[in-house]
Amino acid sequence: MILSRDDLVDYLEQGKLRFDPEIGLDRVAQVSIDLVLGKKFTEFRDRPGYLPAIQVDHSLWESGDLWDENERETFRLMPGQFVLAHTQERIGIPNDLVGFVEGRSSWARTSRKRTAFRRE
Repeated sequence: MILSRDDLVDYLEQGKLRFDPEIGLDRVAQVSIDLVLGKKFTEFRDRPGYLPAIQVDHSLWESGDLWDENERETFRLMPGQFVLAHTQERIGIPNDLVGFVEGRSSWARTSRKRTAFRRE
């Protein structure tokens, strides 16, 4: 079951779903909560030519020779590139829920609209 906006707001108000820093209710959409992309990006030092999947093994994250971690204002994600990105929020999710992060770029859509608007 996917939680509705009312359910998400109830979880937030009851403190069952937590964000640090706290988020405003204006960031709660119909069935989701908008997060803000942070400035830390982690990517493979030597990017493999083809990456079908990554097996999440604890040793993978401890292998410092595999990863470059950078802090930057902007990041250009190229087709087929794998990158780990931080959000500005830390999230506390109760045991009776599961969450997933899906990429979305409202900024890019807004920028295209602005660009189209300027051309007219």
